[in-house]
This record gives sequence, structure tokens and C-alpha cells, in this order.
Amino acid sequence: MIILRLKSENILCFHQLDLTDLPAQGRILITGPNESGKSALLEILAFALFGRTANLARNDLAKVIRWGADQGSATLKLRAPDQKRYTLTRAIDREGNHQATLGATDDQTTLALGTEAVDQKIQEWIGCDFQPFLDTLYLAQARHTRPGETIRALDGETTLNAIQAELQAEDQALRQQESAQLAQQAALRDEIIALKIQEDRLALQETALEQAANRVAAAQATVERWLGVEAGIIQATQRIATACDHLAQIPFASPLAEWRQRGQNLDAALRELESIDRAGHLAGIATPKNGVRQWFQRWQEPLNTLEKNIAGLWEERAALLRWLGELPPAPNDSPTLTTEREKINHAHHKALKRRARKGRRMGILLLLIPITWFAAGLSWNLWLQPRFGAQVAELLGRHLPGVPLTTNLVMMAVTALPALLLLCGLLGRGLAGKKVRAALAAKQALDLQVIKAWNVIDTIPKTAEHPLQEQVTLLIQLDRAPWSADLNRWTGTEFNGFWDETAWNHAQNQLQEQLQNLQAQLAPVLTTLRAKGEQARQEPLRLLDQVAQLQKEVEDERHRRHERTRILAAIAGIDGEKGQIHHAIEIRQVAEGLLQGASQELRLQFQQELNRVLGRLVPIFTRGRFHTLRLDEQWNITVLPEGHREPVEMVALSTGVKRQLALVLRVALSQALLARTPDSAFLALDEPFAHFDRQRSQEFLESLATIDPRIAQIWITAQEFADEALTASRHIDCGALRTSS
Repeated sequence: MIILRLKSENILCFHQLDLTDLPAQGRILITGPNESGKSALLEILAFALFGRTANLARNDLAKVIRWGADQGSATLKLRAPDQKRYTLTRAIDREGNHQATLGATDDQTTLALGTEAVDQKIQEWIGCDFQPFLDTLYLAQARHTRPGETIRALDGETTLNAIQAELQAEDQALRQQESAQLAQQAALRDEIIALKIQEDRLALQETALEQAANRVAAAQATVERWLGVEAGIIQATQRIATACDHLAQIPFASPLAEWRQRGQNLDAALRELESIDRAGHLAGIATPKNGVRQWFQRWQEPLNTLEKNIAGLWEERAALLRWLGELPPAPNDSPTLTTEREKINHAHHKALKRRARKGRRMGILLLLIPITWFAAGLSWNLWLQPRFGAQVAELLGRHLPGVPLTTNLVMMAVTALPALLLLCGLLGRGLAGKKVRAALAAKQALDLQVIKAWNVIDTIPKTAEHPLQEQVTLLIQLDRAPWSADLNRWTGTEFNGFWDETAWNHAQNQLQEQLQNLQAQLAPVLTTLRAKGEQARQEPLRLLDQVAQLQKEVEDERHRRHERTRILAAIAGIDGEKGQIHHAIEIRQVAEGLLQGASQELRLQFQQELNRVLGRLVPIFTRGRFHTLRLDEQWNITVLPEGHREPVEMVALSTGVKRQLALVLRVALSQALLARTPDSAFLALDEPFAHFDRQRSQEFLESLATIDPRIAQIWITAQEFADEALTASRHIDCGALRTSS
């Protein structure tokens, strides 16, 4: 990296500083009297590059601002290893706010923004951070050489030592963590022992809890059962009493449906009471004798008989409706009215046709007799008698003696057959007329049967609205013998309260007596039930205390098991962490061994390379007075003067020689640093010839030009140089700069 321009404002002793057109190759000589700002100029260069100076700590950096100003800035234009030009700007104020920007000069693009990003980029280009920079490329005035630290930084030993120190610290921390985890595991195992867990205890406790809960449920069910039985008996008794009152208060002239409905209400109430005993809820308790049921059964029998008869009437009514064609016929029904009517109409029509046919035949015969009579007489007289008269007379005399053969006889004989046919026709017509009359009679009888059927059909539903007596009377009056006889027998049954109001009043009194007896019998039953219910209530309370205690024991045991599971998981987790920690410790131990080997190898290689460079540079810079300068493993400096066989330590040399050899070492270190980058670099030397005479200073300047072509730009400060030295690439007079700024 080469400096092309240095500019500052209110930094150190310069109000305005602007060094332009700095040569990329050669020596830049900076002269001036004391306090003229020679060292300050190089400090500004260091500040612009690293935001640091050789004589100020980082926390005192605000002191670089010129006295009387509130802020300052420094700008560098430089050529980077990529051969591009960049502009680096730093600014700082009295509050210590520090800003930095690095960007390309040509296209104005920003390469890095912020102090950290800029510092990282500069270190990448130069090849070191600020401290090695001070010990190699920048020699500050009155700054003593500390080769050990710089060499360790340059050969990588410092970095490796720092990494090794971090690994050792991490190893120590991991071992402490491992010990803490072992102690934690021991404490956790003690906690598991303190839990005193028995593997089968939870199962036994849960079984006991389940059994206790079942006993509680059974006891509560018993309580509910006794309470339900008591409430059921009370409710059923009230319903029985209400049904009895409703039945007793029924108007005597009520229809059968009303009688039956109130009877069904009483039957339902009785069944509700009886179902309690049938379910076994009254086991062990004397069941009362139900006289109301006996009264109801005796009262219900005639109603059942009556309903059966009336049901038969309704079945008959349905059969009549099917016969009349008002309902669809059943499979086993007799011929319907339509069928019978069609049959009678067919017979009547057939009889009428036959009678008409017989009448037509008789008319023909009546017309045929005179014609036959006339034809027979004419034929006999004109044709038959002359030819066959004698034979007929002889035959007639033989068989009917005394009957004379006359024309009238012949005519009568001829007309006898039509007359016989006429007689037969008269008889047939009479029979046909009789069948017509029979058909008319059957039709009339069928019409009468239809009228009677409709009478039955209309009467049966109408009677349901009448009082029971009138209903039975109307049904008896129907002209249907089967059910009339059944109803007549029903009116004479034993329980005739439906027929006699006095008998009904007597039956009501019996019902009230039976109801009172039933209520009296149920009173001790209810007392017993209440006592059993009260006794049953105590059992769940007692069992609930046991359940609560068992639940607490189960919860405690589950909590202990949960704690054990948690502790075991924690122990397993610690085991896993211990494995990881142990593995990490092993890795760090291996890494430490590798780092130690690498550090020794790097030190050996760098020491050999540095001694080789020093062996080449020392004779040049000392004009052969010293042959070599050596660094041992602890980086102690020894020199071998000309003519000596034993090395001499630096402390035994004069100050001027020490300074001269220190410069040689710094130049050698800068060459070692430049070996890390292919780019050219600058070298800044602040008052390097403070203890040199004029001739030695001139020799040193001449030697600098030959040491390494990679050190292209050399900044050197001094109060004055020889006239021939001022012909270098650039001469900067700080006295003139201070006057102009």
C-alpha cells in the first residue's frame, strides 16, 4: 500500500495540512526544527490509517484534535494492493465520536463504512494490526524496540498463544462445568433416594382409590334409590288419590269414554306404585295390600266386557261399511252390496227377457192356430180327402170306433199341436213372471237391508256421545241379535253401578275406604324408607373422606414419580452434556498439542528466515563492522562484531550502535511483514538518526535504497539532511508548513 496524498484539518499542531502528489517510489524527507511538527505529520498518517497514534492511548484519542477546535479529520488517498486508488477519511470530535469511511476514488463507491470495517480492511492490506505496524513499518521517535512481541505477532505465535490461552480457559471452564455436573448428578440421585418410591405402591393406591370410588358411587346410588323410592311412593300415592277423586266425581250420566279415561288414569297411578315393588326397591319392607287395585279390577271387568261388545259392534260396522263399498273389502269378506245388487239385477233382467220371449212365442202361436185351422180344412177338402180319406177313415174306425171322420175332426187334429204349444208357453210365461217378482222382492229386501245397515252404521258412533245407560239402551234397540243379547246380559252383571246410581254411590264409598287403607299402610313404609335414606346418607360422607385421603396419596405418589422422571431426564441430559463436554475437552487437548507444535514450527521457521535476512542486512548497514545479529528462542538480541568469535549482547554496546542495530532489526522485520503481501509498501522512520553523525546518517540513507524493492516509499524525519540527500523524491519543510497553516 502506497500513500498518494495526506490531508488533515485540526489534527495535532496543524490547522490545515494537504500533502499532494506524493511520490509512489523513493524517499520523502521531512525536515524542520524542534516542535515544527515532523513527528506530528507521521502521527497524522498513523491516525488516518488506524485511528490510533503511537503516543496516545485509544481512550485519549480525542487529544489528536488541535487545541481550540471541536473536531478534526484526516484524509488519505492511497494505492491498494489491487492497484486501485482509494480515499480513506476519518473524523473525530471532542466527545470521542469516531467515524471512518473507505471508498474507491475513481467511481465513488463505498468499500467500507464505520471504524471497525475500515480498520479490518486496512489490516488486510498492510498485513498487520496497529502494534506490529509501529514495530515494523513505522518507527516513532523515542520508541524503543520490543522485538519479542513484534516477532511473536509476525510469526503468528501471538495469535496461536491467544488461541491456546482461549483453549486452556475453555478447557478449565469445561472441567469446572464437568465437576459441577457430577456434583449436580450426585445431588439428583440423592433426591431420587429421598423420594422413597416403591414400584407397586402406585398401582395398589390406584386400585384402592378405584374401589373406594366405586363404593362411593354405590352408596350414592343407594341414597338416590331410597330417595327415589320415597319420592316415587309419595308421587304415586298422590296420583292414586287424585285419580280416585276424579273417578268418584264423575257425573253419572257420563259417556263410556269418560268412564274409561278416568279408569285408565287410576290404573296408570296404581301401576306406578306397583312398579316400585316389582323393581325390588321395597325388599325387606312389608308391601301393603292394595285394596284399591282389587276394587279397580272388580270395577274394570264389566267395562272390559262392555268394551268387547262395543268393539264387536264397531267391527260389525266396519264389515257393513265394507259390504256397502265405503271401505276396501277384506280377503275373507262375504259378497259386497254391489256384488249382490248386480246379481239380483242380472236375475231380474234375465227373468224379464224370458217372460218377454215367452210372450212373443204365445203371440205367434195365437196367430198360427187360425191359419193352421183354415189351411187344414182347405187342404183336406181340396186335396187330402179325395186321395187319403178312405185310408184315414178305415184307420180311425179300427182304432177309434164310433168317431166319425169329419172335416172339423181333421181341423181339430191339425190344430191340436199349436194349442199344446200355446199351453206350454202360458205355463212358461207364468214361471218367468214369478222369477221377475222374486227378483223384485230380493231387490226390495236388499234395499231394506241397506237401510238397516246405514241405521247401524250411523247409530254406533252417535251412541258414544250419550251417557252410558242411554248408549247401552240404543245399542240394544239395534236389530242385530248377536250383540243385543250380549248387552242384555251385561246389564245384569254383579257390578251394576254403571246402571244404578245408588249402587255407584256405594261403590264410591268402597273406593274411598280402600284408598284410606292404602294410605295408612304406606305411612310406616315411608317412615322406614326415610330412616334407611338417612342411614344411607352417612355412608357416602364417610367414604368421601377415604376417597379424598386416597386421592391425596395417589397425587403425592404421582408427583414423586413425576419428580423421579424429571430427575432421571435431568441426569440423562447431564450425561449427554458430560459426554459432549468430555469430547470438547479431548478436542481442545488435541488442539493445544497441535497449536504448541505449530507455534514451535512457526517460531523456528521465522527465526531462521529473520536470522538469514539479518545476516544479509547487518554488514550492509554497519559497513562490515558487525557480521550478524542473532535472535535466540526467547528473542534476545546478540551481535557478532568483526574479529570476535563470541557474540556480544546488546546491553554491552554503545547507544549509537544500539540505535543502528535496532534500525537494522526494524528493517528486517518490515521485510518479514512485506513477505506476506505481493504489494509495495511504505516505511516511516521518525528521527532515526538522532544519535548518528552526519556521515553515518548519509550511509544509512544510501543503504535503505538497496535493502528491498518492495519498500518503495520511505518517510524519514530529521532536523536536517545533507544537501545531496535533499535531492530525494520529495522534501517537506515542516517549518514552512506550520507557517502556511
